[in-house]
Amino acid sequence: GHDANYIERTITIPEFQKQLLQNIKQRIEGLKKSGFVSADGGITEKGITLSSLVTYLDELDRIEPKGTLGERHHKEKSSSGELAETRAYKTGDRFKDISVRATLRNAIKHRKTHLTKDDLRISERESKGLVQIIYGLDASASMRGDKLSVSKKAGIALAHKAITRKDRVGLIVFGRDVTEAIAPTHDFRYLLDRISRITASKETDFTALLLKAAELFLDLPGTKHLLILTDALPTVGKEPERETLSAVSKATSAGITTSIIGINLDSAGAKLAQRMAALGEGRFLFANNLAELDHIVLQDYDALQTD
Repeated sequence: GHDANYIERTITIPEFQKQLLQNIKQRIEGLKKSGFVSADGGITEKGITLSSLVTYLDELDRIEPKGTLGERHHKEKSSSGELAETRAYKTGDRFKDISVRATLRNAIKHRKTHLTKDDLRISERESKGLVQIIYGLDASASMRGDKLSVSKKAGIALAHKAITRKDRVGLIVFGRDVTEAIAPTHDFRYLLDRISRITASKETDFTALLLKAAELFLDLPGTKHLLILTDALPTVGKEPERETLSAVSKATSAGITTSIIGINLDSAGAKLAQRMAALGEGRFLFANNLAELDHIVLQDYDALQTD
């Protein structure tokens, strides 16, 4: 019930400490009565659901005004998708693909007063290239606190933007082991729930992440991209760096591109991340300001639209 700055200034006063403790206890009892906190003080399913929705709405408010992302296209023709060029009508074309505007423009251009078959123009459609992206989130001990919290919000931002554009998003959470692995999906609500539950663990095993990503991407169509977000070097394995680079190379051979976003990496970490991104035919992006992390994540996704 108090402003954070006021608490900082007065936290050492014993009388205020007692009042603050009483307020906290009252709030906890209120959360228990509302069903957000269990009798033993744990967060209930209802509490997790509320937390994930609040986090999503806060993140949406941050990223939505910043503009929109483009869409990736390829030249394969499709009976659905975005309108592209027009061409002359030929026998067998569908009547619903006739472009009235282009047909009239063509007739006017030739100063005709009546339409003929030769004036008809057909709208070509090109299909949107499907992007399958997996958000690989380092949840090792060094990511505890603000790093993990902001990274989770960035994952929500990515899932929202990509799924809105009909692309698919997966999730791999890794520390010493892979603790969460979701294949690329359109199910935003499920991703939101799983991202909200992420907690930090111990060491960092990039090889396990890359092997799991290759497994989840297997036989999927479209662009396959792994985005790894981390603040540290790999620490698991006999030769962690060599094994990591080998796994990236294998992923590239399987048609998977890999980008790295480094959070406050030291020089050794940045050097390895650059090598991983180069081998993975992706991008290395450096995040020094946590407040901009979501936009850096979206920058990598945006680049997939124009590669």
